[in-house]
Amino acid sequence: MKGIKIAASSDIHSPKFLNLFIRSLSNVKENVDLFILCGDLIYKGRFQELKPVLDIIKRRFSASIYACFGNEEFDEVKDELVKNYGDIVWLDDSYEILKFDDLSLGLIGSRGCLDRPTRWQLKNVPNIRDIYRRRVDKMAFLIKKLNDLCDHIILFTHYAPTYLTLRGENPRAWPELGCRRLEKIIRENPVSLVLHGHSHNSIHCFDRIDGVPVYNVSLPANNMIITFNFPFSKVKQTRLTSFFTKFLF
Repeated sequence: MKGIKIAASSDIHSPKFLNLFIRSLSNVKENVDLFILCGDLIYKGRFQELKPVLDIIKRRFSASIYACFGNEEFDEVKDELVKNYGDIVWLDDSYEILKFDDLSLGLIGSRGCLDRPTRWQLKNVPNIRDIYRRRVDKMAFLIKKLNDLCDHIILFTHYAPTYLTLRGENPRAWPELGCRRLEKIIRENPVSLVLHGHSHNSIHCFDRIDGVPVYNVSLPANNMIITFNFPFSKVKQTRLTSFFTKFLF
């Protein structure tokens, strides 16, 4: 089976880390089939700042581009992002099924959930606890649905769906950075791969949930674009783990 070359990143906060993103892309020497962006692509709702990010990806690769919204893709600019950047497929608590030769791949994208909403969210987002509770249920529903339709499932979110990849952040803040309830869903309804962003200060960007690889692809945490071949063989998985251990921990 021919592997799919995937690139993933998040937290570009364009224009804040745009130069780092451009330099990181220059280090990716091969073309990729799929580019996944795990949110916070722009800085504080400035949807116009996504243009240079998309332009540089399109100049460099012919990949299909999928993204979820982060907390800085404010709800009020979602429509502008979708309208102005049609080359990106935005997954917002939704899924898409891709075909690669003899392999079917289900992508599920979401902003994700927090175990403890931030003070700003509690003040400004009505019913935020209920939103997160319903989103966890929605993720479980989508994973179960795609398990009957696809060979593999990649779940990508902005907020961390586990605390395992938050080491380096203040442990007291972990409930405002991630969601153990989603980790429980992944344990009960395994997927093939999990990607997330949001954690800029992580020093542990790779872990597993009952064998399922989980990557924090945040650009500030990694200082690089994460690339890999998918699906993983056992040999590739071992080599990939060693790569992360050597360069990221």
